[in-house]
Amino acid sequence: ANKVAKNINVKLLGVSVLTSFDNNELKKLGFKNEVKDQVLKLIKIADKANLYGVICSPHEVKMIKKIAPKLKCFTPGIRLNKNKNDQKRYWSKSIGA
Repeated sequence: ANKVAKNINVKLLGVSVLTSFDNNELKKLGFKNEVKDQVLKLIKIADKANLYGVICSPHEVKMIKKIAPKLKCFTPGIRLNKNKNDQKRYWSKSIGA
């Protein structure tokens, strides 16, 4: 799929763990790993597959860049205020950089 995508100028992205999930949600779904370990596992797969980037929590960017510096990180879990709604792993200006 990656070869075909490059031929038609499409960038493929992977998803680490949805930002609405925490360790409890992963366990309910049958995953044995905690969020951090599951993200690590999926980032290694994304890197090996030569994906353009990953959609991830802002809290995971530093870890991802250490493992796979070429992967672009897209972080939908950034909030302008503390109202996190349905998100468990988000970032806001009150948390800081």
